[in-house]
Amino acid sequence: MVRRMMNPFSAAGSIQKKLTRIMVLTTGLTLFVACLAFVVYDAVNIHRNLPRRIGTVADILSLETVAALDFRDKNAMAETLTSLKADKNLIAAAVYDTDGNVFATYTQSRDTDTSALPPHYKAANDEHYSEHDFLFVVRPVEHQGRQLGTIILQADTSEVIERLRQSVIIIIMLFLMSVLLSTVIAARFQKAITQPILQLSKKTEAVSKHKDFSIRAEKVTDDELGILVDSFNDMLAQIQNRDESLHRLNEELEDRVKERTNDLSREIGERKLAEEEVRTLNLELEARVQTRTEQLESANKELESFAYTVSHDLRAPLRHVTAFAELLGEEIPESMKDSREYLRYITESIQKMDELINDLLSFSKMGRQGMTFTSVDMKTLVKEVIGELDNQTKGRKIDWKISDLPVVSGDPTMLRSVWANLIGNAVKYSRPRDVAVIEVEYYPDDNDSGIKFHVRDNGVGFNMKYVHKLFGVFQRLHGEEEFEGTGIGLATVRRIINRHYGEVWAESELNKGTTIFFTIPKNQGETDG
Repeated sequence: MVRRMMNPFSAAGSIQKKLTRIMVLTTGLTLFVACLAFVVYDAVNIHRNLPRRIGTVADILSLETVAALDFRDKNAMAETLTSLKADKNLIAAAVYDTDGNVFATYTQSRDTDTSALPPHYKAANDEHYSEHDFLFVVRPVEHQGRQLGTIILQADTSEVIERLRQSVIIIIMLFLMSVLLSTVIAARFQKAITQPILQLSKKTEAVSKHKDFSIRAEKVTDDELGILVDSFNDMLAQIQNRDESLHRLNEELEDRVKERTNDLSREIGERKLAEEEVRTLNLELEARVQTRTEQLESANKELESFAYTVSHDLRAPLRHVTAFAELLGEEIPESMKDSREYLRYITESIQKMDELINDLLSFSKMGRQGMTFTSVDMKTLVKEVIGELDNQTKGRKIDWKISDLPVVSGDPTMLRSVWANLIGNAVKYSRPRDVAVIEVEYYPDDNDSGIKFHVRDNGVGFNMKYVHKLFGVFQRLHGEEEFEGTGIGLATVRRIINRHYGEVWAESELNKGTTIFFTIPKNQGETDG
């Protein structure tokens, strides 16, 4: 019951009960606040007035006891204290001399307990304090600037507390009577509001139950409830019209669905025929693709074999040319400088031709040799490759930034060749820089299927419109007079990475540097023939 009164808008209960609760709650809270204010006001007044009244009596008494204290006249003091009998709240008093000893006492009756009065007391200022159910008021007795003693008055506050308790009882009774009266009045007058709403609720329930949108509510008043009834009736009229329109549209839709179903049946039959034709064409296409793939694989093998044979057969003539060039160099005197210069050109060309043959043989081997997949520590490989480049990096300032590279699954020999080509290019193309910065980093692949590595330098870079030539055989983006090389290194890198089922690509900006990326997929097989 209390919970319902405190929450009049709860889901349980009718609107009549909710309105009654709201009215009673409003009235009750108003009366409660008013009564509480009255009680607080009365308590504050009592708390303030009692010390003030007893203090006034103490002030008067301090003046009347000056002579008795000054002359140490206890009879005169006792007669003066007798005047306190007029105040029933004052039950005891004590007068102390200048040393703080009791000079005279007073009690309202012989049975009065004076144990609460201190046996020794001396005060220089006015004060008061409460202890148990008693109020103690202290006043110093002074004459011409001299303190003659101290007076303490003991007042009983139980009568005041009893008065306050009676006031609270009266207020509670008035509060309960007011709440009861407001409940009766609210229960009677709330019908003027709830009756139209209850009627509207019954009409709504009937419409929801029977799906009859021709039902209308009766308008009783011209206020907001009347406007609500008009709106409800108008809404039902619109729903009724829409319901009739929907019924007609449903009939038309059913006819269209039947017609469309027939059309779809015909289309499905035609589509099945088309799918059968497509399936036949796909089988033919797959056969052609397989045949073409086998032809390409055969051609690639023949091309690799041819490249290997040509490269191998070229070595014998080159060795003869090199031998005869050395013999000719021994026969040509030092005075024939032009002839010796021409001979130097021949020797250098033979060396370049030998490098091309070696690179071509290596490139051919990468396509033919078997692969052994094992755990490869990429960080160790990179350190070994950097150590092998000491002759090329001697005397140069290079800032190496090598991250803690992971262990991957791959062919260690081939992956060493990848790092040798990429780091060697970074060292070569950063040569014009006073301080070369070469970074080797890794991070998980975008699709989390492998690990992505990159080698970045601050070298000469290249124009990205020529990036499609970068990984081709014998493709060079810089002249031989600028940088040495055969143009096979990056083609070899691409072939090795492809055989590891990874990808390789490049990003560069002219005169700012180049970054070569490659990926090594996870979960590769242990061996690959």
